Amino acid sequence: CVRGVSAPAQDAGFPIVASFSSTEIGAEAQSWTTLQDSDGILYFGCDGLVTFDGERWRESAIKDAYALRGLDFGSNGRLWAAATGEIGWFDHRSGSGWKFHSLRPMLPPTHAAVGEVWHVFAEGDGAIFVSDSKILRWTGTKFQVWPMPGARRLPAMRLGNTIYVHHPPTGLYAMGPDGPKKIISAEVLGGATVLWMENRGDGWLLATSKGLFVFAHGRLNAFAPDVSEFI
Repeated sequence: CVRGVSAPAQDAGFPIVASFSSTEIGAEAQSWTTLQDSDGILYFGCDGLVTFDGERWRESAIKDAYALRGLDFGSNGRLWAAATGEIGWFDHRSGSGWKFHSLRPMLPPTHAAVGEVWHVFAEGDGAIFVSDSKILRWTGTKFQVWPMPGARRLPAMRLGNTIYVHHPPTGLYAMGPDGPKKIISAEVLGGATVLWMENRGDGWLLATSKGLFVFAHGRLNAFAPDVSEFI
């Protein structure tokens, strides 16, 4: 949240920011993710959903969960949410704020324990959730689950209309109608974990745990391999 500062403060090099303590917010101040809606309201993923309209802070709790790491608005107005121990969505009710609806009861019994969930991406009438070891797609009526064990977590991102998930032991996957499809093998990536990606003409620019690389024509070429400590 930005506030104006005097010219002397700017000249002195002070940052043009305002900080808010947990006491002011009324909730734990650590935030994992942030969104802003068309009205300018900010949404923070803390141990619950925290909103700020420029004047007032409000918290909407998620029962039996913490570390709300993923938020994404769907076209139907739902605010999809991914937390440690919980997945689902919020809807807004006039006068009563945001209410959470859990999808855990809809999971197959063998996948009922969701563990740490790091990402959520709105998709049609549903959403894709990415945990530390699974990709879960809620179609609006049922779940599809793809276990991906053997990694500490599964970095994921949306590029254009496609969601990409990196499974370090096997490679980078693109989510299609039938599920994840491998597009770059772990052998080609050489042990680098893909944390972010962007289109680059005939290929992608990849930000990885080993630096910046360009992937094109089936090959990985160094772009800035010495910046990994900053990614």
